[in-house]
Amino acid sequence: MTDEAPAAPAGADEISATLSKPLRVFDKELTKLVFREPTAEDIERYGFPLILDDSADDPMTADPTKPKAPDIRFDAKSMTAHIAVLSGTPIVNIRKLSAGDWLRCAYKVSVFFLR
Repeated sequence: MTDEAPAAPAGADEISATLSKPLRVFDKELTKLVFREPTAEDIERYGFPLILDDSADDPMTADPTKPKAPDIRFDAKSMTAHIAVLSGTPIVNIRKLSAGDWLRCAYKVSVFFLR
């Protein structure tokens, strides 16, 4: 990603994720990523990082009196791009996160898309 938007300065519309292992980015060791709120342009460029499926229940056995929560999965390619752009971190470095740290970041970033 060559024209990534910079991460926002500290503020109310940001979320952070503490990493279990430091991430080397240029000459720095990051132990935390801070994410700015995404824009419509981010979604247009990198897609919607969540897959929402509300058809998982069998209508013959589902209780119609209870509201059903949708099944939520990550679109890995889109989510990786959003983690990179929203934190201002090169995607090549984000791809080196451990699976656990990637999931931690993905869960944190997903909050922006579920409000």
